[in-house]
Amino acid sequence: MEILKNSFGTSDSAYLAISNGITAFYKESYPAYYASNKALIDQAILGIEDGYSKNTFPLMKVSYDKYPDHIGHLESRGCFRCHNDKFKTPTGRVITRDCNLCHTIIGQGKPGSMQMVNAIEMLEFMHPVDIKGVWKTSDCSECHSALFQ
Repeated sequence: MEILKNSFGTSDSAYLAISNGITAFYKESYPAYYASNKALIDQAILGIEDGYSKNTFPLMKVSYDKYPDHIGHLESRGCFRCHNDKFKTPTGRVITRDCNLCHTIIGQGKPGSMQMVNAIEMLEFMHPVDIKGVWKTSDCSECHSALFQ
C-alpha cells in the first residue's frame, strides 16, 4: 500500500512504478522469499495494478484516498462529483449523467415483477419508487445518504 501513496502522471507510469517497486521491495528485503515465490509476487502486482486502475485516475487527479467513494453514489456524491451539469467545455458540453455510460442494467424490479433483458440489450434505470424522473436531475445521495449515517 505504501507505493500507492505516490502520485503518478499517467496510469502507465503507475504500473511501471508498482511493478518495479514491489519487485525491488521483495528482492532487497526478502530475497529468499522472492526467489521461491516470484509467481505469487507477480500475481500480487497484477492485483495491485488492477485495483489501481479501478480507483485512480491520474489525468483527473482522482486517487483512491481523495474521496470517500469513487464509484458509489448512494452514501456520497460518488460519480456525481463529475457527472453533473457543472463542468462544461468552452462549447457547453457536459459529462453525461446517463447511468448506462458505466452500468449495463439487464434486470431490475421487485421479486415477482422483474424486468429482464439479455446481456446485449440494456434497460434504462427505473427508480423503484415513482419519483417522476427526479432521479435524472438529482444526486442519489441527496435522498439516500441518510441511510448510511
